[in-house]
Amino acid sequence: MTRPARLRLLVVMSAALPLAGALLPDVAGAWALYPLLGVFPGLAAARLLPLERTPFARLALGLAAAPLVSATAGWTLCAAGVPLAAAARLVAAAGWTVWAALAWRDAAGTAAPEPGVRFAALWAVGAALVVALPLFLNPWLRVYSDAWTHAGIVWEIVERGIPPQDPRFAGLVLNYVWFFNLFIALATRLGKGDPFTVMAIFNSVNLAVTMAVGWALGRRLWGTRAAAGCMILLGVGFNAGAWLLVPLKLINAALGRDRGWAEVVRLFGQLHYFDTRVIFALTAPFAYMASFLDKFLVGTAVSYAYLLMTLYLWALVEWTRAGGRAALVWAASAAAGMLLFHGVVGLSVIPVMLGALALAALARPRWTWLPSRGRLAGFALATLGGALLATPYTLAISRGWSAARSGLRHSYFRIDPWMLWTLATTLAVALWFARRPIRRAFAERRPDAALLVFFALGMGLFAAVVSLPLWNHVKFAYEIFVPLAMLGGVALEPELREWTRRRGKPLTLALVALVFAAPPALTVTGYLADRSGRTAPEMNLAPGESALYRWIRDQTPADAVFLDNDFRPTIMVWGRRQLLIGTRSGPEMAAFPAGQILERRAVMADLYGGRDSLGRDLTLLRGLRRPVYVLIRSRDFPPGGDLEPTLDRAPADFTRVYDHDGFLVYHLNSVSSPSPGEHSP
Repeated sequence: MTRPARLRLLVVMSAALPLAGALLPDVAGAWALYPLLGVFPGLAAARLLPLERTPFARLALGLAAAPLVSATAGWTLCAAGVPLAAAARLVAAAGWTVWAALAWRDAAGTAAPEPGVRFAALWAVGAALVVALPLFLNPWLRVYSDAWTHAGIVWEIVERGIPPQDPRFAGLVLNYVWFFNLFIALATRLGKGDPFTVMAIFNSVNLAVTMAVGWALGRRLWGTRAAAGCMILLGVGFNAGAWLLVPLKLINAALGRDRGWAEVVRLFGQLHYFDTRVIFALTAPFAYMASFLDKFLVGTAVSYAYLLMTLYLWALVEWTRAGGRAALVWAASAAAGMLLFHGVVGLSVIPVMLGALALAALARPRWTWLPSRGRLAGFALATLGGALLATPYTLAISRGWSAARSGLRHSYFRIDPWMLWTLATTLAVALWFARRPIRRAFAERRPDAALLVFFALGMGLFAAVVSLPLWNHVKFAYEIFVPLAMLGGVALEPELREWTRRRGKPLTLALVALVFAAPPALTVTGYLADRSGRTAPEMNLAPGESALYRWIRDQTPADAVFLDNDFRPTIMVWGRRQLLIGTRSGPEMAAFPAGQILERRAVMADLYGGRDSLGRDLTLLRGLRRPVYVLIRSRDFPPGGDLEPTLDRAPADFTRVYDHDGFLVYHLNSVSSPSPGEHSP
């Protein structure tokens, strides 16, 4: 079969994906439906405005762009009043139709595969499996950590629209980037799957696409032969070999407060190689946790923001080498996307890049082979244009972070010794391979490579002096690593050949295994072996608990607010309702107002404790001007305890509306209260 015929057959077969999604079981059905939003809209954009016209590069661009294109189109439709489910179907239909028409039209001109593409494709698919296998073989991994919060935000968007409020803090507009959650919500409403499944698919695909974009960028920078080295170093070079520094822990046993053999045993007993804490064991001692795979193994937007950064650097190289409108459009799109999906990435990469471009402009009189100032200004203007498009959104989610509103006090400019050590240990291997290509960039007068050097240098200085709450500045290490990997990839094969010649093949293979292969292998092993889900409340619902959450979803108003003892966040996911307060965290987590945190904690402590200030509690709860429900679980309060009678003895304030399987729910009466059976199942 000819290449045009194969492409047209693919177009015809792809039309059956909605039917396959409807007929296949949940996880398989979610995989079948994912391309409708996670692939085709981006492929359509890549055909309309290709960054490169080679098939693999166009595929990589389309896959990288798809979530951004779909989320932006979905946001536009929802802002115009289109319901979320209808918006998802419209975006999917339009994306597939445009791609199918263009692919069918251009099938006759399909080019032959480039050399090296087979390896690139296999490496990308293998990378996807590295993420997909743990996430789908160990269901606990799909719901733990940040994934739980993001799922709550997804249901917030599904149930109550955009812009979302924070489901952990009823009434507070979300002070966090939510375009990722909007994309997951669109994909969830399209058909099969829950947010956890869609996030797992999203991350699996993202890692494959990261590798593909790395290959395309490396090929454009150094040529086809070096592209594989760039892709490999991008996949295994971050924090490579740092786990071998574990003997440095002995410094504590020798010089710390607690010394001796008992301290040695304690320190090495903290190395957890058989659960998700393995990522800490693979980080150098005295450094912040930094892991390449971590951001792909948890439901969060960071991995996609990193992917957009790599696409942004690809656009920079393409603009430097060939110019063209497409490079500027994709640079602007990637700049906007970084801000839309994760502000930490966008607000660091964009100013640093502008600084790197300014440095190049200042250096051009000396190094006349650098891009002209007009070309540098063109890329800077495209970047600023993209950032400007995202400015209203960025300002909207940033307002709550002011110290006056959140009560958060943090010194953003300071030198953090732990961060300096983290940078040294995470980047050492990449720097080693990049040392000669950096010199080569200037010796051979390569303007594209020189700009990556300027960016990496600027990013390093930025990382050394900027500090963020919750150690979020550790993300800067990866932002330095990507350009270093693209620079150093060209030296990977020559260096390994030199190691083999000087040290022999067995020793070289051993070094490669310890430095490069061991960290991802140990990470996957630890995640697969993790058994925390056996006791996690999210994975082990009590008898009747599923029925409770179903009742909450079906029988309570969409704008209801729930109180649950111990700040449990389960209702915001399984029940899809907001919580008065569903976290023990302070303002640093999502700019929760410090004063309101204290007030809501006091209400929770009083209502589930002595109830000495019930009048104050009622004033705050009624001040929400929303339906309010109080959940009492038998495992928290034994039968016959004093909380149940207290609420029952206040019929003017509370009405019991649910009593099954050890779960009691009381409705806070306002102007009119429901009868006891009104909400009963």
